[in-house]
Amino acid sequence: MTDAAAIGTVTIGENQWQVELAATPAELAAGLGGLESIPAATGMLFDLGITRSVQVTTEPMLFNIDVIFISEALQVEDIVLNVPPGYLITQETPVRYFLEVNAGEAEGVETGDAVDMTLDYGAGDETPLIGELTELTGFMRFAVTAAVIGILIGGLLKVFTKDALGKPKRAEKLSPRLKYPELEYLSATGMYAEEW
Repeated sequence: MTDAAAIGTVTIGENQWQVELAATPAELAAGLGGLESIPAATGMLFDLGITRSVQVTTEPMLFNIDVIFISEALQVEDIVLNVPPGYLITQETPVRYFLEVNAGEAEGVETGDAVDMTLDYGAGDETPLIGELTELTGFMRFAVTAAVIGILIGGLLKVFTKDALGKPKRAEKLSPRLKYPELEYLSATGMYAEEW
């Protein structure tokens, strides 16, 4: 099918599919798009990394599919059957996984059914297991680490700059204003009288 990282088996009741896992951002975006078909009893399992609502597009698809939405507790949350290319499916109920298979193959699967997943990553493969960090969350860890280092370096620069330039001088205190005598105009005489 594709160059997905892992292969395995997903079993729901009497139904069983050989699957490839899509867990990285590139794999999640590509999915089954562009493929003319997939063999019967095969599919692609999408691991979102966290439980969340999801939108699935069949825009790049070339054949009809069934989509099975699966909770983190490995239970079927919803099923959408016989979706043709060019549609957008919105799953409001948060899920951790969804499975895309050939149209008609999810017949008999019902909401609430238990899901069994067995994935094989191959010897020496560094691909994250389901539930571990995916490439996206690994990048988020890097970004947070870089931000913390940036804040620390900024604080150190502030301290060194302050030491290099010296402490800022306080504004000099102005001497108190001198009080001048008030003058009052005496209109009758045309003279000024001083008041102290």
